[in-house]
Amino acid sequence: MLTFFLRCPNCAHGVSPASFPLCESCRKSLFHCPVLCPQCASPVCSGLTNEACKRPWVVNTEIRSFTARYLLLEPGYSVLRKWKVRGGPAFDRQILNFGRDLKEFLARKEITKIIPMPQSFERSLELGGSPAERIAVKLSQDLGVPWEAALFTERNTGFRQAQLSVTERLKSAKVFHLEADRISARDTVLLVDDFMTSGQTIRRAVRTLRRWEVRDVHVFCLGIRPFMRFNHP
Repeated sequence: MLTFFLRCPNCAHGVSPASFPLCESCRKSLFHCPVLCPQCASPVCSGLTNEACKRPWVVNTEIRSFTARYLLLEPGYSVLRKWKVRGGPAFDRQILNFGRDLKEFLARKEITKIIPMPQSFERSLELGGSPAERIAVKLSQDLGVPWEAALFTERNTGFRQAQLSVTERLKSAKVFHLEADRISARDTVLLVDDFMTSGQTIRRAVRTLRRWEVRDVHVFCLGIRPFMRFNHP
């Protein structure tokens, strides 16, 4: 009887109490991301082994490693976008369930500070909070590592990143600044974002952190596209 009243936030089909808030079909559409190539962030690159990266033109020497929870494939991608907009405790528990293997993998990085990608005040109001901060808070609890909103940004365009094409994102003039008193040069940072598409925004944020000479920067994204069009910085 409860199934009649409970509706999946993604497809509006009935939901059983066991799979709430998603229906079983939407829950199974979330594809977990395999280990990513440390150079090009691809889940299908031979750089995952001892062989050379298949995309040597991708330059990410300032990033120590990439990790993601999900592949951005439909229909799971629409579930993740719905979580980004709606959130809520039950939805968070299902989407931000990172699992023991992923938490152990991140723990081996010896992270000392978790930093979410910044969100504009207007966009945070629209979404009911910053998705990157929600991810950072959960990782902070799981790993026992403090998080800090140490980055902020200014951009000279009125468009959100998600509204831009890949080419426009690569040209997007997004500038990051750092609250220096919230981070130390001794820190090993985990930079957290919700979705990574072109990777351009993340690289610019990493450069800001590296200018402060933090020890290492690792990147974690909730979702990543299987094939990303990386260009030279």
